[in-house]
Amino acid sequence: LSEEDRIMDEFKPLLMQIAGSVEERVEVRAQAMLALCDLSLLHKNMLPLSDDESGDNESTTFKELLLEMLGHSKQGISVIAAEVAAKMLLAGCFHDSTIIAWLLVIYFDATLTNAEDDDSDIDGSEVKKVGSPVRLQQLLSIFFPTYSMSSLDANDAIMASVGPLLTIVSGKLEGKKQARVPLLLG
Repeated sequence: LSEEDRIMDEFKPLLMQIAGSVEERVEVRAQAMLALCDLSLLHKNMLPLSDDESGDNESTTFKELLLEMLGHSKQGISVIAAEVAAKMLLAGCFHDSTIIAWLLVIYFDATLTNAEDDDSDIDGSEVKKVGSPVRLQQLLSIFFPTYSMSSLDANDAIMASVGPLLTIVSGKLEGKKQARVPLLLG
């Protein structure tokens, strides 16, 4: 409800600092990221629509933070970052093939859904929680077809995500291979 200038000068730098802080608790970082997303959807000047519209390069900083969070080892951070990325992409705030590639990796990550396979959630409340892997799977299953049909730029971004997707998957496989080598030698 504050004026856009105040949000840009006071709240945005603070939220960016909190979201990017590795010393901060996961829940707090996630809430800061969600707040940045919501504010950028309300105030179009919060994050420029493209990198060349900004002399201060803050949208790249937000994208870099988002990419770092998408590849984070803590599941909660990557799930929240994926929700934020899906919202921002669908709203047309940017079209980034690397972020789309990370969303695909997260969508097909079996460890997210395997952790939630127990039958303890009878009433379906888990699906309603922000940061829930179950909720994210549902959101992304709707996101991909919707986003691909939203514009030609979005469709092109999805097609361009194949290269980054292969790089990400190759890196993950190489990491698993490196982790197994000491076990074989020891």
